[in-house]
Amino acid sequence: MHLPRFPTNLASNGPAKAMFRPAFGGLRTVARNPCRAASLTARGISHLPHRAARFEDRPGALAQGPLAAAALVLATIAIVAASTTIGPLTLQMLFHLAAMNVVGPVLAASLPTSTRLALRRPWLLWSGAALQMALLWAWHAPAVQHGTTGAELPHATSLLILAAAGTLFWACVIESARRGSWGGLAALLLTGKLACLLGVLLIFATRDLYGLPGVVLAFCTTGPSSLDDQQLAGLLMITACPLSYLTAGVWQAARMLLGLEDAAGPVRSNLQSHGPA
Repeated sequence: MHLPRFPTNLASNGPAKAMFRPAFGGLRTVARNPCRAASLTARGISHLPHRAARFEDRPGALAQGPLAAAALVLATIAIVAASTTIGPLTLQMLFHLAAMNVVGPVLAASLPTSTRLALRRPWLLWSGAALQMALLWAWHAPAVQHGTTGAELPHATSLLILAAAGTLFWACVIESARRGSWGGLAALLLTGKLACLLGVLLIFATRDLYGLPGVVLAFCTTGPSSLDDQQLAGLLMITACPLSYLTAGVWQAARMLLGLEDAAGPVRSNLQSHGPA
């Protein structure tokens, strides 16, 4: 069987030789003993979850993505609050974003490692994502809005429930990153899409769906809701929510890709060192 040889025109080129030698060495190993090459490759791939989380011992490394996402959402809230006239629906949207996308990630990052380890089961991640989205959609139902915004206790309780659901979800995302699992990334993308869908419904509705007279916990005078107020709330959701989940998703994808790159080294070394077998 003819085996590939290292190109002679690259033999005197030091940088090129160093760059291409691992690839040709791996091809020779595959050609001589494909079963052994497959075994060594599978052994290297099996270590991907552990290598993807090689930065986990650095303080706060696992929470960098969620905390960056929370900072972006907080900046968005501050800009909107300072630059526009806020109606009751926009104010409610700001409350929801603060509870689920700012308070949630911060509290999740503050949890002790032992608590997050208790959330390592994948079904908890998807349960947290489903719970968060179910509460979000239910909270934006017109009947729920009328029932909670007129009294301080129901309003505060609903916000605390949203914050607790957000904390559970983000804690599961951080734990998923520690395990080197792609499940956290999938949950972030799906959650962002469902939040966008709700925002789109608010934007393209042809009338004010809520008719709120105001919000009892308002930190400013909001007046009654209007169609413009509802559309601004929807725009805020489709901007801040995907910004939050996309930032955290890019962070987790980067960690996983770093794990793949780190795992490629041992695989190449195994293929070369066992080449003559």
